[in-house]
Amino acid sequence: MANTVSVVEKPIPEKVSKEAYVLGIQDDGSGKQALYRLPLNEVRANGANDLFIIPALIEQYGTKQAFIVFVNANAEYDSLTNLADRFFKAAASAVTQTYTSQFYRYNTSNSSLGTKMADNEGLVCTPSTIATAGQDDYADLPLFACFDVNYTIDANSLEPVIHAIKGVYGAFTAQPVDSFVGVMQMTGYVRRSGDETTKTVEYKAQYAEGFMPLPEAVRASDNGVRGFVIHAKYAAGFDANGLLSSVSGVQPATYRPGSEGSASISHNGQINLWRARGNQYAGSSLCDSAFMQLMLEIKYAELGNNAVMKGCQYYYTTTAIAAVSESGVNRIVLTASNANYFIVGSRVSIGTGTDRAKATCYDVHDIATIASIEDVTIDGTAYKAVVLDTEAVFNTEAGVHYLVPQPWLTGSTDGVQGNDGSPYSNTNGKEPFKIQGIEVLLGMYEVLGDITLYEDAEVGYTVYADRKAADIVSGKAGANAVTLGIIPKEEAAAWKYNAELNWDANNQESYMIPTQFNGTSTTGYRSATYRDALATVGWREWRAFGYLGVGGSCGLACASLNGALGAAHWYIGARPCGSGGNRGEFTPAVAGV
Repeated sequence: MANTVSVVEKPIPEKVSKEAYVLGIQDDGSGKQALYRLPLNEVRANGANDLFIIPALIEQYGTKQAFIVFVNANAEYDSLTNLADRFFKAAASAVTQTYTSQFYRYNTSNSSLGTKMADNEGLVCTPSTIATAGQDDYADLPLFACFDVNYTIDANSLEPVIHAIKGVYGAFTAQPVDSFVGVMQMTGYVRRSGDETTKTVEYKAQYAEGFMPLPEAVRASDNGVRGFVIHAKYAAGFDANGLLSSVSGVQPATYRPGSEGSASISHNGQINLWRARGNQYAGSSLCDSAFMQLMLEIKYAELGNNAVMKGCQYYYTTTAIAAVSESGVNRIVLTASNANYFIVGSRVSIGTGTDRAKATCYDVHDIATIASIEDVTIDGTAYKAVVLDTEAVFNTEAGVHYLVPQPWLTGSTDGVQGNDGSPYSNTNGKEPFKIQGIEVLLGMYEVLGDITLYEDAEVGYTVYADRKAADIVSGKAGANAVTLGIIPKEEAAAWKYNAELNWDANNQESYMIPTQFNGTSTTGYRSATYRDALATVGWREWRAFGYLGVGGSCGLACASLNGALGAAHWYIGARPCGSGGNRGEFTPAVAGV
């Protein structure tokens, strides 16, 4: 609103208590709108009033600070969930921008780099590290501002419930035992279109013809559109109560015999682990992956994250062997060349073997964090000591014991400045990254929770999705599963690079389905899909992102499709569902647009 004046406090009438007042807006008597504290019954849950207040607050304070002001003025009278919905819906009403990126069709030009257009033109985004903040022109825009939250899913409504918002309201914790950590932001609408030579993605805050809301914003109860979405911030790991969750500071849950916290994480194996919290919980979905890919395309005008933030894909060595024998230590001494391979803050184990699927990989010391790498001189020879962050001591034997890299700890990007970036380097291929606050590519696949595929020798892979967590079953697709698309197969099994995804479907729920496979590690989506041979048949799980030994095949668009639904391994993890774990199907007439 152009005609606003500074926040003032209206005199409080004697007939009501001060506690009955919330932030409101009215004419100040001179034709200008002023922000006041108004009687609760005048403004509580008043959508029309929100349409005045919230855009005015954003204009005056910026999005993040406006959200803090609004929530704190109203939190005693409304739930955090309702306040978030009110805030983002009212904020969206004043966001007229359309953020657009355009790319070439692969057959016209194989470049992964696009062009920012319309209101996206001129906006700059560069990833950060712990030490250095990149430039993020999107960080405080209403459509992109994001907030860490503690959330659960209501068993009856199947809606997300917000319990605390970091830096805004409530006792937020990155290590909850009764909720998950997620990242919340405004619901956006997406349109993908194209012609013979180009393809265009547009992202905006309001519905328009041809645009579809993020699938994770569509309510399962009535197919209406929520004002916000939530994505799990972290890969799945066990919380302090031993339940699978999204929490910071834990080893991602994978199947690794001989290591503490091992669990059979597969499509089938994770079902009951989530249902220990309730039937409304499940693993992540294809639309969660598509959201991260969308943010890459809009904020960086890139199809392949490897051009911006690589993630942990080249951290596999099995040759780092102890150079010196020691007793009662918390370190392993290596040659300088071996030690220089490792990164402080990453996770490793020490064992008599290097196979992460066997107990011998952990028989000297289980997975721990590298605290430091120090120069040492022993018997006149220079070495480097890799020191572990552990009080327990152990013995090492030269030529026998190995230091083995493992997937990173959840929360390894918590110290990274801003919304995007890696701890120390975005390009060394050894570190996870976050995008829009969501941490990903920690060094293991994430098997999708509600996606199953059936492959046959004629059609290829048919991709199914169970839109409600309770519909997910072991060994096949659920009774209410919807078909998202088909992935063709070829004569021989192989990794092949993704040249095109399912762009023309104009549907985020099925966008990540690859359709063309003649790309490379530096063109197209800069990531690959592994498909079985044409003659292979059976049910398969969708393993997303890649792991620390896959190399250039890794990425937001990477998919390994050769594992049975019960296949578990040290390199297969998962992620909790956010608001997309229970979703409806958008129809403009139903949604009231």
